[in-house]
Amino acid sequence: MRTFKERLKYYIVGFGIDLIAVFFFFGERGCAWLPENRVKNTIAEKEIIYGDRIKDVMKCSNISTNDIYNLLNNNGDVDFSASFPSQTPKVYVFTGDNNLIASIALYETYSELIEVKND
Repeated sequence: MRTFKERLKYYIVGFGIDLIAVFFFFGERGCAWLPENRVKNTIAEKEIIYGDRIKDVMKCSNISTNDIYNLLNNNGDVDFSASFPSQTPKVYVFTGDNNLIASIALYETYSELIEVKND
């Protein structure tokens, strides 16, 4: 039977080789496979449009387009319980740190901001 130090040495060498293999195969992948990140990436790939009614609501509520983009990119979380991903078009609700809520409809070629609230 081998000593504990020899077994530990083999374990560490094997673990190191596995770490290198994992970095080689999955190094630049990130966490884009998570549902929230997939939704955000899909929206980011498309043009986001909004109508005059949404512009008026944003103006009255002191919400800028930068607030919406920050909600979609950094600060916001997808509220899957309030979203409708099985209907056509898919509607996702984003909630932010500053009580900003935005609903976005996903179409094949573009995304549409359909509701904005600032509670």
